Amino acid sequence: PKGHVAIDNALAISPNDPYAFNIKSILYYNQQKYSEAEKYIKKAIELVPEFASYHGHLAEIKIQRKQFNDALEIANLALSIDPEDT
Repeated sequence: PKGHVAIDNALAISPNDPYAFNIKSILYYNQQKYSEAEKYIKKAIELVPEFASYHGHLAEIKIQRKQFNDALEIANLALSIDPEDT
């Protein structure tokens, strides 16, 4: 898909761009490829751990993967980082 090609090109230019990893995660999430989505959002979180919405997205992925305890823990972390960003 075109979206993946564009993001891959962006990552080739800027391999540590958390926004590009987030977008790649969202593309996989929308295709219901939750394992891949999780892989890429975790890369974004590694780069910007203080960005609550990335944690919120990871919590959504965990819900889709039926990992509810993990989802709750991650959602609480996101809320503790920024209660208004999630």
